[in-house]
Amino acid sequence: MSYMVESLIINARELKQNIDSESLDDLLQVERCILHMRETNRITKKEEELIKAFSVYKTKESVAFMLEENEQTVARLFKEVCERIAFDLGSYFTDEGLLDYMQTKYNLEFDQVDILRSYMKSTTRHTLLHRTYKKR
Repeated sequence: MSYMVESLIINARELKQNIDSESLDDLLQVERCILHMRETNRITKKEEELIKAFSVYKTKESVAFMLEENEQTVARLFKEVCERIAFDLGSYFTDEGLLDYMQTKYNLEFDQVDILRSYMKSTTRHTLLHRTYKKR
């Protein structure tokens, strides 16, 4: 899985507006990886279009509509290309690498890591990332 890469791509526009964001460096690494994959013919034009569409439209429904594709196909292809990017980048860009990093940084217990792992694998893992919340 590639929760980190998926999240960075989906939130790319917002991250690029915040120059001080630590995640911006990660996004730039992802973009550099995509460029390298293009140069070595390991990513198709369709996959690049899909990545760009997710960075703009954010949801599989919107992307599927814009690309005139099936929602399940769009979701599957996006997941597959993000997994390849995460594999190339390694470290905390992979799910297990991210969990190890978070466990060490925040001194998490094993049950807390299991909760994070199950969230990262859930079908609703990105639903909260693109909502706007009002301050109380």
